[in-house]
Amino acid sequence: MTVTRISCALPNVCVIDIHLREPIRIIALYAPASKSWNWTDITSFITNRCMVMGDFNIDIERDGDKADKLLEWMDSGSLRPVIPDSNTSLRSNRIIDYALSTNIDLSMQTYEG
Repeated sequence: MTVTRISCALPNVCVIDIHLREPIRIIALYAPASKSWNWTDITSFITNRCMVMGDFNIDIERDGDKADKLLEWMDSGSLRPVIPDSNTSLRSNRIIDYALSTNIDLSMQTYEG
């Protein structure tokens, strides 16, 4: 197995390829409310076997227009969300951390300690 880091100039976004029998791209991100990029800026990094995960800072059930934009972007990239069944923010009762995937089965556990 080899891992290749993919050049990405977006702040707080890391992209790697894991070379297995079938390559998998992993995109890890932190998207603060003050982020300087748009969701569509990540689109060029999405492959047909891809996982996007991180702190999106958007509760897709509560954040109105912000959530709609994120959901539209997910849909346009055929990204399937994996939504935790409990809050992911330590400071509020919100779910703001997600994993998304294309052609990869994912499950997620949250730490409740």
